[in-house]
Amino acid sequence: DSDGNVDCTSFVAWAFDDKPCKPRLAYGDGDEYRALSVKFLSTKMLEELKVKKSEKVYDIEPRIREAGEHVICPRSREERKLGAAYVDVAKDEYAGRATCMLSYTWGYEVHCIVDALQSYCRRMRLDPENVRVWICAFCVNQWRVKEALERGEQVPFEEFRNNFQDKVKTIKTILAMLTPWDRPLYLTRVWTIFEFYTGTRSSDDNVTVEFVLPEQEERAFSEKLRSDSGIVTLSEIFKTFGGIRVQDAKASYDEDRKNVIRVLTDGCLDRGK
Repeated sequence: DSDGNVDCTSFVAWAFDDKPCKPRLAYGDGDEYRALSVKFLSTKMLEELKVKKSEKVYDIEPRIREAGEHVICPRSREERKLGAAYVDVAKDEYAGRATCMLSYTWGYEVHCIVDALQSYCRRMRLDPENVRVWICAFCVNQWRVKEALERGEQVPFEEFRNNFQDKVKTIKTILAMLTPWDRPLYLTRVWTIFEFYTGTRSSDDNVTVEFVLPEQEERAFSEKLRSDSGIVTLSEIFKTFGGIRVQDAKASYDEDRKNVIRVLTDGCLDRGK
């Protein structure tokens, strides 16, 4: 009141009432090619997002968004709105411009993805601190995706295609996660088939496509190739790739599936196949 006295009931109600969090600035600089290091992904990311062994990317998407909920998005085209991509809030001291991008499905277990990236670093003798992977779940602002879905909007196919091709040509290295190695989930999804196709069609831009597997599967695959049935195994793998039918692949939207089929069909006709 005017005499400086404070009513205890009013003070407690004020102190413990729910208040909106003060907006924070992003840790990242808003670069659309900013990516997280394998070192961070295999340690702090798993801890921060409390990722359980069996959880898939779909399962942790709410926690990915929650991490950037009260952060001002640093990407200029998003007009500094609240809600930032995980890559822009993660305190990864080794983060920076992507050295490679992961082609995968959200149906993969997060721990398997991290394991495959670590295995890749070991196989290629790369320092996990220096390998920065562009992963759509972390690098695309999932707040904007959710808002668009709530408005009933869908990213036009050609816009997605152009954005993806730009990233492929800029980053230049695609890591295609083929697991399980003998019947990859990767080959059952329209978008991953499209990503693989785009990468292999971009050889003129010095783009390379590398296959990655979790360590245990990589070891099993190597042992199978060295066994007496190695030739048969290799033949079966080629048969699997040669028998890909994008018509049977799945997509969240049937229109996307039709557009991918159209692009792949046109590409084969261009090559005279």
